[in-house]
Formats: sequence, structure tokens, C-alpha cells
Amino acid sequence: MKTPSNNPVGTAAQSAVKAQFELLGWGVAPNPEHDLGTDHWVMARDDKRVDVRRLVGVQVKAGATPFKQKVTANGIVTGWWYYERDDRHFEYWSTHSIPHILALHKIEDGSTYWVHVTADKIQSTGKGRKIFVPSTQTIDAENRAALMDVALSNSTL
Repeated sequence: MKTPSNNPVGTAAQSAVKAQFELLGWGVAPNPEHDLGTDHWVMARDDKRVDVRRLVGVQVKAGATPFKQKVTANGIVTGWWYYERDDRHFEYWSTHSIPHILALHKIEDGSTYWVHVTADKIQSTGKGRKIFVPSTQTIDAENRAALMDVALSNSTL
């Protein structure tokens, strides 16, 4: 039996994104057995690595396809439009009781770009839906506060 050709890329990207969150001190629980559109459940932790009792769902996409529709300004890439032909995943992510981010991982250089998936950011294309993933939002210490904002976005704390 042969695995699908995209399997190594997807698995490597999920591992890389897991490591990026772990480098932030956040806990990561991969979701391989019951994945309906969430690859990882990430436990947010503050700068002192104290658990803040909030989860973030993370869906990882990799390969060439997520990066096809790049947006530029003055020759500089400002982000990418991520597109899906049907509404199922966008609906799942944007209405889930746990906030979700979509993470686009570049295998070539190890960078990961993300967007908090909310209904107001999703746009209809007439043949599916799309969301803009900014090139400034990476999974790293520089964006820790923004990632924490996502974790606390539906918080009562």
C-alpha cells in the first residue's frame, strides 16, 4: 500500500507547527484520530509558561497550493488568500466554541503564517470561500501577544 503523495508534506508541516508552539512554551496535543478540521489543540501559556486555561484549535496547510494566491504591495508579499471550494471547514472553524487559527506552513524555509478564523474575515467567492492570511503573522515570540489574544477571544477571564 502506498501513502498519498501529499502525506509527507502535511505530516512534516504539522510537526513543524507543533514545534513552533512548543518553543513558545505552549502545550500541543495533536489530533490525528478524530481530525474533522483541527490538526492540533494548543494550550495557551503566558510568558512565564503558566497555563491560562484556554485552547486554540489549529489547522495546518502546506505545500504549494495554500501559497498560490499571493497578495503584494509595492513588490512585497503582504499575505495570501486561502481558498476552499465549500463552506464546511470555514463554518466549522468560525463557529466552534474554541477559537481556531489557520496556519500556512512553508516547508522550504520553515515559516508558518496564521490567521484567526472568524466569520467577519471569511469572504465568499461565489464558488467557495476564502480568507486572507497576513505575512506579518507568524508563529513565533514576536506574535505571542496576538496569539494570546486569539486564545482569550471568547474568554470570560
